[in-house]
Amino acid sequence: MLIHRNYDNEKWKTNSNLLKSSSLRALQFQAQCLPKELGNMKHIRYLDLSYIKLPTLPETISTLYNLQTLKLSGSQIIELPTEMRYMINLRHLILDDCDELQCMPIGLGQLKYLRTLTKFVVNSCRGGTIGELNNLDLLCGHISLSGLESIRDGKDAQSVNLAAKTNLCSLELKWDKIINEEATTNDQAIIEAFIPHEEMKYLIINGYNGSCFPKWMMEDLNIRNLKRLKLEKCINCAEIPAIWKLSLLENLHLEKMESLRHIVGGRGKHVNGSESFITFPVLKVLTIEDLPNLENWREEDSNLVDFPNLNELVIFGCGKLKSIPVCMPLLASLKVFGSSEIKLHNISNFPMLSSLELINGEDNSHSEPDAFRPPRTLEEMEIVGYENVNPLEEEEEEDQLIRCQTKSLRKLTINTSNCFFSCGPTKVVALRFWKYFECLEYLLIFSCDAIVFWPEEEFRSLKCLKELGFSCCSNLRGSLQAAVSLSSPREHWKDSLPHLESLNIYTCPELVVIPMCSKSLTNLIIWDCPKLSREGLTHLTNLSQLKRISINNLTWGAWPDNMEHLPSLEDLTIFSCPGIESFPEGLQQRLSSLQYLDIDGCPALDRRCRVGGDYWHLVSSVPRYRWMPACIDLEVNERQSFSKKLLNCIRGK
Repeated sequence: MLIHRNYDNEKWKTNSNLLKSSSLRALQFQAQCLPKELGNMKHIRYLDLSYIKLPTLPETISTLYNLQTLKLSGSQIIELPTEMRYMINLRHLILDDCDELQCMPIGLGQLKYLRTLTKFVVNSCRGGTIGELNNLDLLCGHISLSGLESIRDGKDAQSVNLAAKTNLCSLELKWDKIINEEATTNDQAIIEAFIPHEEMKYLIINGYNGSCFPKWMMEDLNIRNLKRLKLEKCINCAEIPAIWKLSLLENLHLEKMESLRHIVGGRGKHVNGSESFITFPVLKVLTIEDLPNLENWREEDSNLVDFPNLNELVIFGCGKLKSIPVCMPLLASLKVFGSSEIKLHNISNFPMLSSLELINGEDNSHSEPDAFRPPRTLEEMEIVGYENVNPLEEEEEEDQLIRCQTKSLRKLTINTSNCFFSCGPTKVVALRFWKYFECLEYLLIFSCDAIVFWPEEEFRSLKCLKELGFSCCSNLRGSLQAAVSLSSPREHWKDSLPHLESLNIYTCPELVVIPMCSKSLTNLIIWDCPKLSREGLTHLTNLSQLKRISINNLTWGAWPDNMEHLPSLEDLTIFSCPGIESFPEGLQQRLSSLQYLDIDGCPALDRRCRVGGDYWHLVSSVPRYRWMPACIDLEVNERQSFSKKLLNCIRGK
């Protein structure tokens, strides 16, 4: 097998003789153009031209009569060679993600031994018709039929004879655009003709413009064995088939169905004499996305729907949906994006939930307050854009029990959700949230403008926290609320966050001080905090375990005195800090032990670290040392002279 990348004429001369070899059977070729010699490989069996950026392929490829596999995944071809019908031994034509492909060659149906054809594009103006598929009954795996708006009528669609292609397990029916209203009516006749065999496992219907789904779906005769179903851009369908009854369906995706108002219709199987009935009995993954008019889960009552085996639920852009079914005992992952009407209090009761993402795209600061408590089994949570949420009220005894049981939450991301950092009379309410976070190990805080002072009370119980990050908190000053000066923080604060290993602060323009210290700190990143002075770091002491420092855009006039002795430092990055002109003596002694050093935008310091500078003898042995603005990495462990390495870097070698 020969793998060839980045073809040019000079490199091709080296390998061109290999193509004449009668023993070459497989070639993977990634380049901007194809050589004419490609057609001489008469014995080739496998040819991979994936991601090639050419609109067409050489016609000589059609003369590769022994070729069995032609792979064009992700390529930009517009059309295939016109004489492909002569490639009689072709078994696999792989066209995944060939989004530019506009038509298929005439006579493709003569390749009666073809087993894999992942894409067939119908074009009414040129190329082969959909009828080319009639005799390809050996097709297996997946096939996508696109451009179906170009089919004249249901009779042409019926000629495909999908029911006879029993080795196909995955089918996509795709309409690319609406031509006119008459074509919309024609879509219904076309989709009725595409009757798959009963063993089909995966079905995608994309861009269908009819007002109702075909009978073979509505009567579930030909979809009873489906395991995965995706319905996308079926904008005129107000109802979906009774897929909630399918006993094998494990994955369902509904997207951009503008007319859909409910998912489950009518009544189903009652459970234990109650009005609740089981829907989607084995469904594990459900995604509903951009359904702007979806109001209820069930036509009658959303609360009477069960998902007994659902493991993952994604709700995205369903602005009118107001609830989540409560009977999902195995739900482990829940993502709710841009669906602001959904109330959060029911989420607190899912017994197996481990991952939760709540992203609200609307301003809800003036809406009715919602109540929320993290589920007891939750391990990871991200909450974005929730301004008016309070902790769920609990009785005192129950509250103590929940606190003891809520020990699994390890990672929390808070983004644009100031309800966690309220001030004034509401602060007492906000603090109740933090009693659930005692076992947190990772806390990331983004764009919370309510934070002005360092959140000492909120952080007081975070004894297990390992990583803390702030980003884009525009009002964060960092000082303690009751501190008189930078040198006199509250005594109890020195023992806060005892296990913190990483502190990352990005783009906090008002930050002036970091009033904390942790003996366990190993990683410190401070970027774009221009008001943070050297004095603002006076409380960062006992940094004996600090291994990495990364600073950017700080107005320091010199390196902080308290950060001179760093016996464990391995990684040092300094960007855009022109005031730092030298290293203190203690840090100079550590330079030769660094594993990585990166300096940019510090002219005076940069000169000292270059060849002939004061620090060159200290930094020249650093395994990875980057000092040039052009981002050049120098590997000094290689046995090359400095000048040769620099030349290679400039040449991009």
